[in-house]
Amino acid sequence: MEDTLAAFQLKLVVEGQKVRVEGSEQQVRIAINTLFIQQNKSAYMNNAEHEVSSFDHHFIMSQLTYIETELGQAISYPYDVNLYSHLYMVMKRYREGNVSFLKSQSPLTTEEEGLMQDNQALVNLSHQIIGRMEQFLHQELHELEVYFLFQNIYAINLKDRSTSQFDQSLAALMTEYYILNFFSLEQFNRENKFYSSLYNDLYYHILPMIHRLKTGIQVGNSMLEEVKAEFQATFERIKQITERVEPMIYQGNPLINESEMGY
Repeated sequence: MEDTLAAFQLKLVVEGQKVRVEGSEQQVRIAINTLFIQQNKSAYMNNAEHEVSSFDHHFIMSQLTYIETELGQAISYPYDVNLYSHLYMVMKRYREGNVSFLKSQSPLTTEEEGLMQDNQALVNLSHQIIGRMEQFLHQELHELEVYFLFQNIYAINLKDRSTSQFDQSLAALMTEYYILNFFSLEQFNRENKFYSSLYNDLYYHILPMIHRLKTGIQVGNSMLEEVKAEFQATFERIKQITERVEPMIYQGNPLINESEMGY
């Protein structure tokens, strides 16, 4: 437990029969979200085939379809699995009454509120989905559920969304760094169609990745082992460059995992 919390710059404090966690509210929220994602995926992958009724499955799929319609784009793997498992586990938690931890959560930070204010369309969409879930479950959901769902939708590789100038600049810097180092270039030539196209594709993966790292959202990669085996030299080169890139973004955030490298 102590090692797990330490990874999020949190400390477990035991005082007699009482146990508490010390650390910033933002780091606590990142830890909760990260552990939720891990729990969601584990439960989903291990039990989904047995636990999700056809009734629940139809409801969740209808929400994913609605989200796709509102976003104006299809939700590709692994984001569809993330959203499916998130919605499934929200339903499971409320049915089992496992939601007491939400009552002890502090209000959103200024940064978190700012991100939502800059992305009202995604916030409104999150409100709509949570409202539909409340009707489906016949019970009220905690207001933070809107934020947690917003995080998962925001983490999708969307071009039509508002991000901070800092994240945009960081994504641009990282994208150029990857290309320069992977191809051993001295400078980046935007006139080159190949590099320009690669830059755009890579930038729009890295930009939401930065947010995922900040909020503890992890994506799976079912092709990871195949990619590592078939493109071993390429993967190792990406891994080496990533180790040099990580100091640019590490501020108590989880490091870039191999699933992200695989993409």
